[in-house]
Amino acid sequence: MVGTTPAPAEQSTDPTPESSSTNLELSKEYDSDVSFYTDKEPLPNPTPPRRDPSPPPSPMSGTAPPTHDHGSNSVIGEIPEFKGKRKEAKAFVQNCKLYFRLNPKRIAADNDRTKIFLALNKISDGAKEWKDAQIDELLKPGSTINWTAFKTAFLENWGEVDPAGNAFTQLLKLQQ
Repeated sequence: MVGTTPAPAEQSTDPTPESSSTNLELSKEYDSDVSFYTDKEPLPNPTPPRRDPSPPPSPMSGTAPPTHDHGSNSVIGEIPEFKGKRKEAKAFVQNCKLYFRLNPKRIAADNDRTKIFLALNKISDGAKEWKDAQIDELLKPGSTINWTAFKTAFLENWGEVDPAGNAFTQLLKLQQ
């Protein structure tokens, strides 16, 4: 009888002992719906997983746990590097401003020296000599340069010479 499914047993309404033993024998046959041996008894519930007991309370349980300000040490964004390309000077200054605004806990609004040093840190390649001169100026005793003056000096030195002429040249190139 291996590999075959028996026909379903006829249900008898006769309550004789013979019919109940036949039903019991048939119930131990293969279950036609799921094709495995069953004796029609419910399976025992599996034992639940064991959990480790919770740790004992600390001796200082009466004190509040320390609070952490997760935003104070995190940095949002990054200042892109300026490599001396005049077309990128204005965008560099805008990215610096954005970085300062996104990170107020790390860069105080009134801390111009920090802002300037962060910007100078991202200047390289063709603008390195200018950067070195600015660092020397900032490190002099009594230096009073502020962010606005630095920004103005940077854009005067590295900004586009003729932005309107450059835009017109780009338009002419598009028409060709």
